[in-house]
Amino acid sequence: MNTETEKPLQQFIKGEGLVLVVDDEPIMRKIAVKVLKSSGYDVIAAENGFKALEIFEKNHTDIKLVLLDLLMPKKSGKETYFEMKQIQPDVNVLLVSGAKRDPRIKELLKSGVNGYIEKPYTFFRLSRVVHKLIYKKDKKA
Repeated sequence: MNTETEKPLQQFIKGEGLVLVVDDEPIMRKIAVKVLKSSGYDVIAAENGFKALEIFEKNHTDIKLVLLDLLMPKKSGKETYFEMKQIQPDVNVLLVSGAKRDPRIKELLKSGVNGYIEKPYTFFRLSRVVHKLIYKKDKKA
């Protein structure tokens, strides 16, 4: 009964572990949290880099991945990332940005950020990239 207009919804790719979502935009935080929880992850959300660092310092041994927005007021994603690296040098970070040609993206990828996803992203794509980064990282251990 599946017709062209009734394509099945793509399933979220399931995983587990704790993910820290850092985004100053409430709607983007809410979407990321919903997608990740629907995919099986435990999620902590932070609205800025300062709050993210506070959470990361307390929970870094349990956090499998940080979903980090590049452009935030007060403390940018770039500043937040480098401070997280001081706490845990091998921090697993997925950078998120709507700025396609921002040179900081390439710079951060060269500095050790594990991946990048452009806003707006699909629910399926976010769950796929998060799964890939968490399970790729776990295989190294």
